[in-house]
Amino acid sequence: MYCPNCGKLNPQEDKFCMYCGAQLIDNQNTPAQPAARAVSLGEVRQNLTGGVQGIVGLARRYLAVTIAVLLVVLVLVVYVLLNGLVFSPKATVNRYFDAMRTDDTRVLYDCMDLPESDFTTYEAFCTMWENTDKPSLQNMTSYEITEARSGRASSGSVDPLALLISGADLDSYADGTEDDAGSSLVKNYQISCHISGSDEIETIPVQLIGQPVMGGLFQEYKVLSDYTALNYSVIVPADAAVTVDSIPLTGATTSEEGDVYLIPAIFRGDHTIAVESPLGGLTEDVIVEGYDGDAYTCSRIPYSDATRTALFEQGKTQLNSIMAAALSRQGWPADVTVTSDPDAAGDVANTFQRLQENLYDTDRGSGYTSFQFTEITDESGQNQDFSSADAYYSCAMEFQYNYTRRYVNWRDEVEMNNGSSYGSAYLDYVYQDGAWQLCGLSVGY
Repeated sequence: MYCPNCGKLNPQEDKFCMYCGAQLIDNQNTPAQPAARAVSLGEVRQNLTGGVQGIVGLARRYLAVTIAVLLVVLVLVVYVLLNGLVFSPKATVNRYFDAMRTDDTRVLYDCMDLPESDFTTYEAFCTMWENTDKPSLQNMTSYEITEARSGRASSGSVDPLALLISGADLDSYADGTEDDAGSSLVKNYQISCHISGSDEIETIPVQLIGQPVMGGLFQEYKVLSDYTALNYSVIVPADAAVTVDSIPLTGATTSEEGDVYLIPAIFRGDHTIAVESPLGGLTEDVIVEGYDGDAYTCSRIPYSDATRTALFEQGKTQLNSIMAAALSRQGWPADVTVTSDPDAAGDVANTFQRLQENLYDTDRGSGYTSFQFTEITDESGQNQDFSSADAYYSCAMEFQYNYTRRYVNWRDEVEMNNGSSYGSAYLDYVYQDGAWQLCGLSVGY
């Protein structure tokens, strides 16, 4: 019997090992262990592959969880950065104030809450900015931005640059007012800055309004500005074309004053308005103040040089026709159209009759037998203008002429005199039915 402790052979009948003294157990009848089976190379590869796949699967499962956790952390970091550096109201105030100090018009424009209009573009803003008398903030030594109480957004919202330009009491705008529900989107901030050479701390208020972006995930804040005038009216005579800063206006409504154009929003300050019609036009530089009811009204338009020239040529031709018809004692010349106004037409007819009588006395057989213009000059007033309901023009002319005159003396002797002289004429016109019609006549010679 083998000792289970030292493994040496002992007699079968012994109870304890003669070598080490350990108790002997009868284990000779214990079934022998089967011999180890030879493992094939394929089984080894299969076992190894299964183990590796298990490890890879476990790694993949934990890697997906890790990536998901990292993505959540990344989203939170991006959210915090965007909310703090881009979309927070204080970040907007910082960008806006830095742009003010550095004259960065692109950033200034992007920071402002501006109504959409053809006249509130970036280009229009740059023009306004160039023409604005701005205070210099480049000598600022320090500044601090703090949040004030929330205030109500209104059409009179405060813009810091507008206050600086106007020289208003900035401190009077510093305190906000509590607002009702919905005013959480309105934020008030104060910029306290010290300018080198000044002993006072200058306080600039900035009012912001939030706008939901990215499906409401963020609130994008914009500066409420007083740079713009809302619903600015431009009133011109009917059927006149009008441009503001070379931009044509459309969609006019008709009123007793003329055509009314409404500009939904336009930057305050200097603008150029041009009004044109077939008869004349004007170009004026105006200042848009931005008060309620602020408007530009063009009630009358000066006649253009082309219109004055055309009327002078028409007046010369018609004066020749009128004098020739009167001298020959014929009827009214067919090439001269008289107004349909009966009173004015009657006055023209009476003047023509007197002209015939004065040129030649048929009873005595004396008067002008020849009347030839040698020179006619335009002496019309250059300040004449018109409106949609009132288009009159007085064509004033001075002339020189040669004449032949038949004279019967007291002895009934006939004398023929030749000479030259000068005179003046006034032909008044009214614009009707697309043409200039004679409405007044006066000839002196």
